[in-house]
Amino acid sequence: MKYYMITLILFAIHIVGFGQTKSGAEKLNWTLSVHTVSFIKENTINESLDSIKATGLTKVDTYRGTQHVGLGIDTLHYWLDKKKLDKVKKLFKDKGMELNHFGVIQGESEEEWRDIFEFAKYMGVKMLISEPEYKDLKLVDKLSQEYGIPVGIHNHPAPTKYWHPSTIMSYFKTLKLSKNIGIYPDTNNWAYSGLNPLEMLKLCEGRVIGIQLKDRCDKEGILPWGTGCMDVIGMLHELKRQNFNGNISFEYFSNSNVEYISKSVDYFNYVTEYINNHRANY
Repeated sequence: MKYYMITLILFAIHIVGFGQTKSGAEKLNWTLSVHTVSFIKENTINESLDSIKATGLTKVDTYRGTQHVGLGIDTLHYWLDKKKLDKVKKLFKDKGMELNHFGVIQGESEEEWRDIFEFAKYMGVKMLISEPEYKDLKLVDKLSQEYGIPVGIHNHPAPTKYWHPSTIMSYFKTLKLSKNIGIYPDTNNWAYSGLNPLEMLKLCEGRVIGIQLKDRCDKEGILPWGTGCMDVIGMLHELKRQNFNGNISFEYFSNSNVEYISKSVDYFNYVTEYINNHRANY
């Protein structure tokens, strides 16, 4: 009920502004992507691309996990030879999809880190998502600047390294890391760790370079944006307040991913129209 009431109200706002040449998201310079893990039950990245396309989105995040590429190619990783990587690039191009972010991934040596960045450059990856060892942060920053590929520091639930954003915020300051390295949070993992996602976003001001935004209720799990118990509108307002320019990623683990993501896209479109014309009350 909550989703449909908000959608109805925001739809009216959307209609009033229909003659504008740019959408609310375009004015904010925000984009949306979908992680292929959202369709892991479909077994391959190849099959996931078709489902992602059904949501109307074309930016794709993927990883080096258990989901195989398909077409005779196993896990997508930096050690694949150029012929196989070219097949992956052709797969994305033929389906009209764009490889956006890659991860979570990290190296164990400078050589392996450089191999990861070489892979990302060859594949046209826009951002690497990682949980590097603390000792590697300066190296990752250096390589990120050298290759022109930003790195988003991800958070898995407590007690992992970056479960609380104060940790990486402290390293940004003490190590004087460049803005090429930023925070790429999963708001669900914050909530799962007992943190308030909106307050954590405020703590990360100036360093958020991408985000996996989720809505959930404890008893129901992850839900379409605007139908759960998390303050999605508040988080989007906060991103606007921080002048965030970047990508917001979907990552679902359910049996209704196309439906969930499509509803969330509708909600996002209406909300971004709204927040372009309204200030938050906090």
